[in-house]
Amino acid sequence: MKFYLGIGICRKEYKYVKVLFVAVLLFIFSTACDNQPPVTSIQGADGCTADASNFIKNPLDSEVEPEYFIPPYCPDSAWFKGFARRFVLANPQEVNRFLYAQHDSAFRDYKSVYEGTLRHWLENKLADTAPEKFLEVLKELIEHLYISNTEMLMRYYPDVPKEKLLLIHINNLVHGHFGFGTQRKVCQTSRELFSLLIGDCSELALAGAIMASLFTNDAKIISFFVDYQTELGHFQAGHAIYTAGNYLFDPEVNMVITATIENILALPKSHRFTRLMEDNYIRIMYNRYLEPKKRKLQIENRNTDGGVIVFYYPWYLRGLDGDKSKIVIKQIPKRFRWIIADE
Repeated sequence: MKFYLGIGICRKEYKYVKVLFVAVLLFIFSTACDNQPPVTSIQGADGCTADASNFIKNPLDSEVEPEYFIPPYCPDSAWFKGFARRFVLANPQEVNRFLYAQHDSAFRDYKSVYEGTLRHWLENKLADTAPEKFLEVLKELIEHLYISNTEMLMRYYPDVPKEKLLLIHINNLVHGHFGFGTQRKVCQTSRELFSLLIGDCSELALAGAIMASLFTNDAKIISFFVDYQTELGHFQAGHAIYTAGNYLFDPEVNMVITATIENILALPKSHRFTRLMEDNYIRIMYNRYLEPKKRKLQIENRNTDGGVIVFYYPWYLRGLDGDKSKIVIKQIPKRFRWIIADE
């Protein structure tokens, strides 16, 4: 996700989004980030200390300042000044801790199975693949990796049907594939897209939808623009995700919501996220963009912080049907599609 005006606007290459994007930029965020509620009334220091101690400290992170190891919802953590922090601080403690999802077992499994895998394929098994065979070979690689890791995935998603588990597997593969940041290049082929080194929610959602479309014919890209008034001030944001198999996938934060947009809109606005969380409809295996070294790079060098948008989800869902909010669902552009045999 790419952020402007304190919360976020995700850049898309499609014409309809460009028009909406320009319109959103005309709004001014009504309340500054300095006007935050008292931290002590929201998050106790002991809870933050405990959360920070659970973060896996990679030896490669030795040069990273201590504040990057503190969870982003804690008052002493590193923070990108362009984001409105008061919304994150206002979340219930149990919600923020759920969304943090940086656990030891998930860290090890993600690192061993998914981190760098798609990039390795591009540089090796897919490097000399003919353009017309690129997606076919990619599909085979995805399947083989899934077969060898099905049991591991079932530990994290025990009640998910196997055909849906494959889609979650794809989301894990796409998550973290790009160094998070703004990408202005408009790609013409799938190989060109996947070969990018930098990308935000636009590229991640498109990549995830393309890979999911190799296994299901209902994969689509969803862009939502949330614009509404809250008790904390004006909330305005935009983001891109994708849908497949009647699930919602956010590869930026490695989240899957085992529901549809329609299911979410049917819930009471102020309780949408908590209802989904408590009923186990929201899953996050591991969020690579919250790693200390990744956050330091994004904040200091790329003027963004992709992983922390996960903490805005309660506010996203609450405002999906706001007076000025928009949800746009679009097919994968033809130049990125691969024809499934049974279509």
